Amino acid sequence: MQANAKDNQSNNGEAARPDWSLLFESPALRDAFESERDHVKLLTFPLREAAESEGDAQAKEALEALSAIASLYVVPDDWNRGYGPMYQSAEGRTFVPTDLTDESVSLLEDVVDHVPHDLLRARLHDVLSMRVSDRRRINHIHSHLDALLRVGIASDRWFGERETWHRAIETAKRFGKSTRTELAGLESELLRNLLDEPVEDYYQAQMADALAKHGLGRSRAGDIARRLREIGDSFVDEADKARIYYEGAGDWFGADGDIDARGASYAAVIESYIAEAEALAGEKDGNLARAGYLLEHALRDLRKIPRADRDKLGLSDSASMLARRIRELGVAGLDGMNRYESEPVDLSQAAQEARKRVSGHEPDKALLNFALLEDFASFHKDRADAEELLTKYPVSALFSVTTFSQDGRVVKRSDGSGGEPVFGVDPAVWRQMIQTHVLRIQLVAAGRLWPAFEALTNEHHLTVGDFIAVTAGSSTVPLDHVRQFARGLYYGYTGDFSTAAQLLTPQIEHFVRHHLQNAGVVTTTRTEEGVENEKGLSSLLESAKVDEIFGADLAYELRVLYLDATGPNLRNEVAHGLLTDGTAEGAESLYTWWLALRIVFLHFWNRSHDSGKTAASKPAEPSDDATGPA
Repeated sequence: MQANAKDNQSNNGEAARPDWSLLFESPALRDAFESERDHVKLLTFPLREAAESEGDAQAKEALEALSAIASLYVVPDDWNRGYGPMYQSAEGRTFVPTDLTDESVSLLEDVVDHVPHDLLRARLHDVLSMRVSDRRRINHIHSHLDALLRVGIASDRWFGERETWHRAIETAKRFGKSTRTELAGLESELLRNLLDEPVEDYYQAQMADALAKHGLGRSRAGDIARRLREIGDSFVDEADKARIYYEGAGDWFGADGDIDARGASYAAVIESYIAEAEALAGEKDGNLARAGYLLEHALRDLRKIPRADRDKLGLSDSASMLARRIRELGVAGLDGMNRYESEPVDLSQAAQEARKRVSGHEPDKALLNFALLEDFASFHKDRADAEELLTKYPVSALFSVTTFSQDGRVVKRSDGSGGEPVFGVDPAVWRQMIQTHVLRIQLVAAGRLWPAFEALTNEHHLTVGDFIAVTAGSSTVPLDHVRQFARGLYYGYTGDFSTAAQLLTPQIEHFVRHHLQNAGVVTTTRTEEGVENEKGLSSLLESAKVDEIFGADLAYELRVLYLDATGPNLRNEVAHGLLTDGTAEGAESLYTWWLALRIVFLHFWNRSHDSGKTAASKPAEPSDDATGPA
């Protein structure tokens, strides 16, 4: 893009601004804006590529800044912070809004109204509002909210940028009268999608949850409750969905003051739980654990109904009946434990998208896209979700849980809520976090990693030398372990995840030890005889410095994958020869190989492509939300 100004100079002698209307005219950017109109983060690399080919210095700077802003992830529940870096480690991090200089802010204020992508323009206004003050700030806040209202909430947009909308609502609430109109508009958008749009699985339930979370929609509580009940009635053969909507209806009837309708909605949930539980218990080889779980949920919802109202609903004896049946099923289940298999999950669309992300690129870019298929699991989000779930379903948090190995051994007994914390987390919450993360591993591996892995390895035949180049060029790998780490990555790339797991597990342990040592943490113990022994991975990951050095998210991944007996427990399984063929070739080994590749490759990419300018080369700033390795 060429500057459209005489001699490229302004009247005061400074370099003139380019003609920003031409900045986004390249076919590649237009295609990216069109194909990713409901997502912002996926614009990161198209914008970076456009910057790399740009000849004008100011245009290049603007595109680089927009790429960095697109890379951010939203922190909706921390309004002051707002956004976190795409990647962070003990050595540095990628961009955050505070990195913008005054000159960059001025440049972006010139650019912002020319950005043709509504969600990116809204985010840019929001980021700029964090870097300016007074009237300029409030103008950007209005523009941020107006841009979102102009594009409106829709299901694809909601699921792609859900946190964006939550942050926008919080922003509109913060400024009182000044943003009252925008807040009303956002409330109206949520209500419109809930009350008027065609039903899409759990979408309307999420609209109702968003209204409740932000204290909106109270004047339409009755309408919301009736709509949720109506949707619940429509899921005749889908009990799980129906219960979500009936329970939501009960909450909103309560907000509307209709106690009878509230009780009737909860009663419908209770009856559904009981019916499904008894059907399971009555089957030959029925899933008694699942049946007991459903009855616990029924008992929880029963407690929402005052005793005086239970007679009217035909539930007067239900409390004692449910308690008795839960005990009976628990005892019977000890003699007949079996595997529970849920309904099939359609992962075809996710698989297609994952293949597309890695196909048709040069090897380094394909590996980068593969590494970025997923973020690390979010420690803070999983913790918040687990706490919310246990608040809704408290019975499951009250008791200790015994974990059995595949051969029937008791391998762990975890306390109920209020017991000894696990890595600083309530044990019941941690247990729920592990369960959620293990399920995530299965879905991510099957739905995204494996399809992308097949596409990647079909197109590119990499050698062990290629992986040595990657590990040697990545500051995450200790110099004297470059070849061992590379061989583990290479064997995984060939599809031999069994060998990869057995090579990489001890290398990951040394990786943790190495970076703890570099940070001044003592990683040995000394016996009375003066002999020093290296601490094992479990002791290393208990260090108070781990979250600061590796970031809370990577520390969480390592603890789940390698240490906890209710998870894959790979360190113990590999070290003691307990790794079965199924586990070695299963989702957990694929996922841990991908995790190791991501840890190494992102540092390699940043070093080899950013010419020393990447923010990841800056000194680390400790953060609980860090998402990268040391």
